[in-house]
This record gives sequence, C-alpha cells and structure tokens, in this order.
Amino acid sequence: MAIIVKTSKQFEKKKAPSVPLKLRIHHDNKRRYSQPVYSEKGKLKAFWCLVNGHEEHHPEGVYYLRVKGKKWVRVGKDAELARTKQQQFAAARRANDVGVEVKDPELASTAVVSGTPLMTAVKNYLGNVKKLKSHKTWCAYRRADELFGEQCKAKTVEAIKKQDVLDHIDYLSNELGLDSRTVYNHYKNVGIMLRTYGVNISTILKRNEQPAFEEPMVDAYYQDDLEKLFKACEEQGQDSLVWEFFLGTGVIRERQREGIALAKKAGVYRGRKPSLTAERAEDLRNRVASGEKKAGLAREFGISRETLYQYLHA
Repeated sequence: MAIIVKTSKQFEKKKAPSVPLKLRIHHDNKRRYSQPVYSEKGKLKAFWCLVNGHEEHHPEGVYYLRVKGKKWVRVGKDAELARTKQQQFAAARRANDVGVEVKDPELASTAVVSGTPLMTAVKNYLGNVKKLKSHKTWCAYRRADELFGEQCKAKTVEAIKKQDVLDHIDYLSNELGLDSRTVYNHYKNVGIMLRTYGVNISTILKRNEQPAFEEPMVDAYYQDDLEKLFKACEEQGQDSLVWEFFLGTGVIRERQREGIALAKKAGVYRGRKPSLTAERAEDLRNRVASGEKKAGLAREFGISRETLYQYLHA
C-alpha cells in the first residue's frame, strides 16, 4: 500500500483558513461586497475593487472581514490596517489548527477609525501622482498635501471641517508668511487631493472665504513706442538688443511707472490697449450668461481666465 506524504507547504496550502476581505461599496443604488484590488507587491490599492470584472475606484468604500462564525465585520477605511487585520486573523486560525491556542485579534480597536486616516490618504494619493505625473508636478503636490496632513487637526479625511481648512489657510499666510499666489496654489492642490476621496472643500468654504489670487495686469508697450526706442538706440550707436533684454526682464519697470504717473497727471496717458473690443467683450458676457464654459471661452478669445473675470465684473 502506497503511503502519500504531504509536505508542509501542501498541508498549509490546503488547511490555511480563508479570511475573506471585501470592500463594501455603493453600486447601482445598492450596497455590495467587492473583491479588493492588490498591487504586484501584494499591497491593497486603496479603495480600488473589481466590479463586473473591471477595476473601479470607490472612495466611499469600507473594508470588511468575514471572520469564522460571524457575519461581515467592519474594519474601517484604512487599506493598510484592513490588510494587517486580515493577516492577523489568518495567522491566528493557522495557530489554532495546529493546537496552539491564540485569541482572535481585537476588532474593537478598529472601530475608532471611522474614516480614512488623513496621512494614509496623502500617502496613497502622492503614490498615484508620482506614477502618472511629472516629477515637478509631484513635488508641488507633495509639498502642499504633506503640509496639510501634518498641520490639520482632523485625523481622517471625512472629519475635515470648515474650520480645519480656514486654520490651514491662516497657517500658510501668517505663520509661514507665504504670498497670496503660493497660498492659492496650496489650497488648489489640497482640494484636488481631497476630491479623490469625496471631499470638496470648495463647497465647504464660501467664495469670500477661499484664498483668491488675480494675475496682475502687465503693462504693455505699443509697437510704435518700441520702434521709436530702437530708432533712438541706433542713432546713438547703442545696441537695441540690450534694450530688448531690459524690457523683457522688467529692469526699467520702475522708471516706466514713474512716467505713467506723470502722464496721468498731465492727462495724456493712453493706458494699456484692451485685450478685447467693446463688441467682443459684450459677446463674451452674453455667451457666459447663456451657460458656455468659461475655460473654453478664455481659450477661444485668447485671454486668461483672470482677464475673463475682469471683463465679466466690469
């Protein structure tokens, strides 16, 4: 009679208890438990799951474990914690199967985590940005998002309140002393990150509470002014390229502002040539009022969105 000897690996593979981990999501107006998606290294891809054979991102999802003798038990929204608990329960089951009495890991402590830990959200988001965006873009997001995660009092994404955002804006402006443009960029970058987790800070704050930045209007030189300048340079034997350099770097802006002030005082200042004629400006306002998207109109009219808003508010 042949005797079949099973190796320890074969025994473990057959006997290893299954501790299913699922992501409960909302799909087609129903709740369903879906199979989580894992990376090549075996880590959970936060809030990604399989729906009808396709990978989908569900930031509203919550992780659950199917423990022996129990129904689905909530673990929370932290993907790393959910994976750890699954491994702990599986290890406890294997120990019990070979006669070593081990108590099941506590799930009660996980109830404290009622949402996605903010720093985990930042880490996962920056990981995706690093894969999909340029290094320069990743650095900009990293600076803004990590600073928000470290400074924000809310410990989970879902717990972020209006005051948390206002406190962060105040921290950037007053404690770090950042200029309005940088504060605006930080606010936008953090908002993009939080929207991937279902939190829209633009709806939390009123318009007058959000950091604002308007691109300053740049003084333009008229073509006839430049021709006169370059002609004078040639007559005096000076290189016009040198003056083009100074014009481009803004070295003579201060002198220009002094001249503008004197021209205004004398009543002969013509000002900057408008980007749009009166007819095109009126057409722009009418099309915005009819519901066309402002970004598309700005591109069509060849102006920035800041300039577009100036025409709308004129």
